[in-house]
Amino acid sequence: QAPKKVATGKTITINLTITDTDKKPVNGTAVIKINGLSIKDTNTNTSAITIKNGTGTLTMTLASYSGKEYTITAIFSKSGFNRAENTTKMTVTKATYKTFTIKLNGTSEQKIKIKQTLTDTNGNKIYGNTQVAIKLGDRTVKTLTVTNSILDTEITVPYLPPGENKFKITLGENYRYNSKVINSTINISKQDVTVNITPITATPGKTVTLKATLTNKNTKTPVISGQYIFKVNGKTVPLITEFFEEKYTTQNITKGIAKWNYTIPNYMNPGVYEIALNYNGNTQSNPIKYASKSLTVN
Repeated sequence: QAPKKVATGKTITINLTITDTDKKPVNGTAVIKINGLSIKDTNTNTSAITIKNGTGTLTMTLASYSGKEYTITAIFSKSGFNRAENTTKMTVTKATYKTFTIKLNGTSEQKIKIKQTLTDTNGNKIYGNTQVAIKLGDRTVKTLTVTNSILDTEITVPYLPPGENKFKITLGENYRYNSKVINSTINISKQDVTVNITPITATPGKTVTLKATLTNKNTKTPVISGQYIFKVNGKTVPLITEFFEEKYTTQNITKGIAKWNYTIPNYMNPGVYEIALNYNGNTQSNPIKYASKSLTVN
């Protein structure tokens, strides 16, 4: 006797009742075959079931069984008896991945480690290969194959707005398990910015390029956007138009670099002067005002 229907991964008990032609219980040994293959023990030897007073049991876990119908055959043999066998049918159904919760915190461009043991709703670890897709916001950031229940991977967070964003893990359907979508969230914070202003040495009347490099503090990546202005010795530097007119405006960061052409006034005395950068931030990077003694006039 075996279960008629059972989910993969569950532990089952097969009960045997064996009598002779006079309906008297017998002693001996039996083996079980499933779809023609003998059940093995942990040492890969055929499992022999002891039959005592006409009964015996075999307990086994359906760890590697796909969702389908199986034929179970019990075979009894003993000296002085004819070989006897009987069959029954058992349907193994697909199991369902158990829901779990992962909440992430990070910044855009940050690398985050994800580690999770996958189990089914019966509490068993997932057996075999599982196709996994990880999605942050509206972007799939990683696809991989998980072997024998251990999801262990690293993802890079794409550019996402600050605050709570969608985070989704899809566990693929296969012969043993139904597909499952794990919905969670990732909380994105803005990064502080570090600024490095390139030192300049020049003489009055000379046109130089003010240059600052802006880097996200956590991920060490270039700031990708946002507006800025420069100040020299406390005065905002104007933009010189093609008609040589002064225009007080902002410019946009390009790949972490802020640049501005500046002509050193003829009235500037020799000395060291302050260059300041005011950056207004973006969805990933915080604003910053930074100044350093970076201009030397000879």
